[in-house]
Amino acid sequence: MIHTLSQYITNYLIKHKIIDQETEIYEYGFELMISTWIGTILVLIIGGFTNHFLDAVIYECVFRFTRIYTGGYHCKTYTKCILSYVFFFIIFIFLF
Repeated sequence: MIHTLSQYITNYLIKHKIIDQETEIYEYGFELMISTWIGTILVLIIGGFTNHFLDAVIYECVFRFTRIYTGGYHCKTYTKCILSYVFFFIIFIFLF
């Protein structure tokens, strides 16, 4: 699903002559952005439903900063990545 959506966005940009080359790089970049957005939105929604919205925002900020500088674990699929990201947030809520 994420790959198909990133291909659609890339093809749309090519069709409107916004980009013209290196489509694989754009597709990969859009895949990463979409995956990140899905994870972030899910964490914020779960934080809102559990009355931990501020904790979710703090978790997002700290986790993003840490991930930028440390790398971290890499899953084989975007689904596993998103689920593990949300799972760690749920553990964070229970520990908090």
